[in-house]
Amino acid sequence: GPNARVGQYNGVLIARINEDVSLADFETGAIQTVADVEQAYWNLVTAYRLLDTIVKAREAALQTWQIQKARLEVGTGRADDEAQARSQYYQFDAQVKNALAGQGGLYESEQQLRYLVGLAATDGSLIKPTTEPTDARVIFDWDSALAQALQRRVEIRQQKMQVQRRELELTAAKLNFQPRLDFLGQYRYQGIGDHLVPGFYENMFDGNYQEWQAGIELS
Repeated sequence: GPNARVGQYNGVLIARINEDVSLADFETGAIQTVADVEQAYWNLVTAYRLLDTIVKAREAALQTWQIQKARLEVGTGRADDEAQARSQYYQFDAQVKNALAGQGGLYESEQQLRYLVGLAATDGSLIKPTTEPTDARVIFDWDSALAQALQRRVEIRQQKMQVQRRELELTAAKLNFQPRLDFLGQYRYQGIGDHLVPGFYENMFDGNYQEWQAGIELS
């Protein structure tokens, strides 16, 4: 390439590979963004499932507490049983609140999904997945997956590009041992005069001050 120095090569083939590497970097970013959105979606699904489970457990604990409380009031229950049932209910109630607003809870998972897909942080609504995940068993073909990965995975293609670039740089480095002979040429008009108009333009169009240079350079 032009103006190349030892260790810095900018030929057409190397420039093309560099452009492919840049496109691969963009592809990597796009793939990572899609993966992050998918992961955030399933984290939200899991948060809803966990919340539903804890809410049902809290409802069951509330019913148990009410039964023990009623038995204690009529004299057929024990105070320690009522206290234990009450304690379990409040424990489940705290877990429900933590599943909603705690670290890694439903609200945080929903905010993360909003951020990734570019939605406003607050718009008066709450995102809730409605499509149930499939429970069908999926059997993957390992050989087919491996073949597709070797051909399509962007990081593998990037490594192949790096190898190609190094090979071309090695070729360019070997060419540095060879002599370089360049032909140099220059031809131009000059406008000479004390005034821009008419001296400069008259000399330009009359062609009185033309000059040319020619030569060779061996390095």
